[in-house]
Amino acid sequence: MHVIEQLNIDGMSEDETDTPPGVIPKVTRRVGLPWLSPDITQLLHAVESFTPATYEENMTVPIGNSSLPCILEQKCTAHNSIVIQKLPCNWYDDTWYKANSSSARTFLGVRKAFNIPHLEPYHSHS
Repeated sequence: MHVIEQLNIDGMSEDETDTPPGVIPKVTRRVGLPWLSPDITQLLHAVESFTPATYEENMTVPIGNSSLPCILEQKCTAHNSIVIQKLPCNWYDDTWYKANSSSARTFLGVRKAFNIPHLEPYHSHS
């Protein structure tokens, strides 16, 4: 089971600009999904941290416009996010899940827990 395939596009956080208009350089900040387990969020952040490593390993330079710096720490959560059904029970935020009615939890159709691998974020040696 692949985490990203299961979450699809609806399970990915979005970024929003975290600097006032006119301030340079612009910085973006991750917007959290209230229903997603913090363990899944941490795993996705760790995977994303390896992007610079691929350039270092291959001694290449990214082509095209560089993306804005992104702060992975979330300041707010998306209130209109789409909840993905039929994920393993431990992929949902426990507090969010328990706050739902029993019929809403039944509608989610959660599956048995699936191990979430732990991955340390990449840190450059340079």
